[in-house]
Amino acid sequence: MSTIEIIEITGAGDIVQRDEGLYLSARHGQITWQEGGGTWQATGATVWLMDGRRPLATREIESPNRLDSEAWWERQRGQITPWARTLRPLARITGPRQAAEAMQHTRDRLQEGQRWGFGSIERELVEEIEAAALPEEIEAARAELPTGPSVLGLPPVQPDPITFWSAVARRVVSRLSRTVTDYQRVALTLAPDIEEHGADLRGWQCPRHTYGWQGDGADLAAIVARELLAGWAAVNSQRDPLLKWSIGSAEVSKTRAHELTGLSRTTIDRVLA
Repeated sequence: MSTIEIIEITGAGDIVQRDEGLYLSARHGQITWQEGGGTWQATGATVWLMDGRRPLATREIESPNRLDSEAWWERQRGQITPWARTLRPLARITGPRQAAEAMQHTRDRLQEGQRWGFGSIERELVEEIEAAALPEEIEAARAELPTGPSVLGLPPVQPDPITFWSAVARRVVSRLSRTVTDYQRVALTLAPDIEEHGADLRGWQCPRHTYGWQGDGADLAAIVARELLAGWAAVNSQRDPLLKWSIGSAEVSKTRAHELTGLSRTTIDRVLA
């Protein structure tokens, strides 16, 4: 990866220096932290890894001497650069994840009302689902729950509104959850060699707001590890279907599959059985 530029912030203003691209915002000045029930201040060095206007990672230390701060910035650049492309998709997970959780909560409220025998549906819940749903998701739910036939000349039976909007909400949650998984899988493919660069994340923190509830000073290494493990699980879950399709339909030989994946021939045979 090309070297990420360090841009020094001369004052205590906005850390955003560019609208796009990866760079480091760095500052030498007063730092503040909470410890032992009190608030502490000292002169120090702070650095933020930025992706345009979005902070991806941050770190700070006490550093009374400005020249020492400059040397420290350089060391941090070397540590975080291998992880920069991995953090980009991870920082984009928060929006769809929070939206999925909110939609699931709305769906739970619908289903709770249904369990209690409520025949009506709160308009605000419908509006929340309508605002989040794609037109094709609403149409798919209609196709899934078609209007019942006319019986004895009576009007056709319409789908139960709670069941219908719950089905729409389910599709919204599924789409948003797939988006989260897609970001996790992309991050996994972009991750550097863990044995070589894993320790580099020690001491780095999640910037406020970027990572949702996981932010506000949370340990970056722990967040990255959890997301990459989830990405690995998602990829690994596709192993057996991919092997079956590749060998059964795409005419990839067992020998070639073994060479590409490193899986033993007995494992491949067991998957295909």
